[in-house]
Amino acid sequence: MLTRPFPSFVSLTLALAIAISAPVVADMRSVAPSSAPAAPPENVGVEAGNARVRITWSPVVGAEGYRIYQGVNGVWIATPVGRTTGTSHTSNGLANGTMYSFTVAAYTKAGNGPLSLAVSAMPLAPPGVVTAMAGDRRVTLAWQPATGATSYTIHRRIGNESEFTELTTGVSAPPFVDPQLTNGARHQYQVSAVTAATQSEWSEIVSAIPVPPTPASAPVVNATAGRGKVTLTWKAVPGAPGYSIYRSTTGAFVGPAIASTTETSFTSTGLADDTTYFYTVAAKNMGGEGPRAAMVSAVPVAPPPAPQSVAAVAGNKWITLSWTPADSAVAYTVYRATMANRRASLPVATAIVGSKFVDTSVTNGPTYVYAVTASNAGGESARSLEVKAGRHAPGAMTAESLAAFDFCEAPVATRAQGKLQRLWRTVLKPF
Repeated sequence: MLTRPFPSFVSLTLALAIAISAPVVADMRSVAPSSAPAAPPENVGVEAGNARVRITWSPVVGAEGYRIYQGVNGVWIATPVGRTTGTSHTSNGLANGTMYSFTVAAYTKAGNGPLSLAVSAMPLAPPGVVTAMAGDRRVTLAWQPATGATSYTIHRRIGNESEFTELTTGVSAPPFVDPQLTNGARHQYQVSAVTAATQSEWSEIVSAIPVPPTPASAPVVNATAGRGKVTLTWKAVPGAPGYSIYRSTTGAFVGPAIASTTETSFTSTGLADDTTYFYTVAAKNMGGEGPRAAMVSAVPVAPPPAPQSVAAVAGNKWITLSWTPADSAVAYTVYRATMANRRASLPVATAIVGSKFVDTSVTNGPTYVYAVTASNAGGESARSLEVKAGRHAPGAMTAESLAAFDFCEAPVATRAQGKLQRLWRTVLKPF
C-alpha cells in the first residue's frame, strides 16, 4: 500500500496548535523531557480495507502506550481516534473512497512523545455482486463499481490450478471479456478495486464454464417397431456430439430424457406389444440441447403364429409347398432337410410373400423334410409342423402319379384308386 509522508514535524505542530485548544496541545506535546518518550514510533505502515484502515508501527522503548491521530482530506482531528498498548490499531467505520491520514505518538504518564511521520490510505470496498457469464470460448465478467475506484485488477484460476494468478490490471470499468478460452474448462475469477493510493480486498470467487452454442437444428427421426422394442434412427446433426431421447405414451413429453447416446440410433426396449409409443430426439453439446425432433410413433408387435396346414407335393425335380396364411405375417421362410440329415435344416427361401413356394433345387429320389415360419416386425414365428415329400420315395405319392388316375378306365380303377383320383382333382390338381 502507498503511504504519504507527513509534511514536517513543525508544520504538524503548527496545524495542531491552530486547530485545537491549549489543553489538548499540552496533552500532545507538553511533557517533561526526562519522562516522556524521546523518540517517535518508526516503521509506520498502513493497510486499507473495506471501510477501515489498519496502522502498524515499531515499539518505542519506555512507552506505556500509543495515541493515534487522524486527519480527513488534510484536516486533522485534535483528539486521538485510538489508544492502545500494542503496536497496531484499526480504524473502522470509515468512508470508502475518502483519503485518511494517520500519525502515532508514544506516551507515558508524563505525556506524549514526538509524533511519527504521517501515513495516508483510502478505504476501498471490493467490487460488489460480481457475475461471470459463459459464452463460446469466453467468459464475460460484470460487477458493481466500487466508490472511489479508478481501475480494477482481475485474478483468474483455471481447472485444478491451486492458486489465482493476475489476469489483467488497469481495467477501467465493467464489463470485462476473457476471450480465447477452452470450452468445458471451469474458470474462476476474483476482482479488486484500485486507486492511486490503495487496492481493495478481493471480491468473492465467481466461476463459469465456456461452452459452444447449442445445436441449431433438430434431427430427423425414423421409428421402427419390433417385439417389445422400438428402434430410432437419424442422421448426425453438425456440432452435436450427443443426443437426448424422450419417450411418451400420450404424446406429451414431460420429465427428463430416458436416455442419452453418442450414436445416431437408439433401441428402446422392454416395451409392451400393441401399445403406441411416441418419441422425440434432441441434439446436444456442452452448451445444452438444441431443438427437438418432430414426434414419431411406433407400436411394438409380437411375432405371428406358426403357419398351419402345411402341405408338400412332389413333382419331377420340384416340390410344391403350401400353407394357410398366419395372422399379421408379412413374409415366410421355408426350411428344408433330408431324411438322412434332419439336424442340418437350413432356409431354402426367405421373404416369401404369399402362401405357396415351389422348391426347384431338389433331385428325384431323396425324401425331403420341410417346415415353414412366418415373420413380421416383431420377429419370426416358431416352425410349423414338418411335412415330407420326394419323387419315387417309398410311400411317397407324387403329383404325376396322382395325375395318372385321370387316364384310368373306370372298370379297371380300384376303389382305392378312385379315392386318390378324387384327391388329385379336388386338392392337388389346382396347384
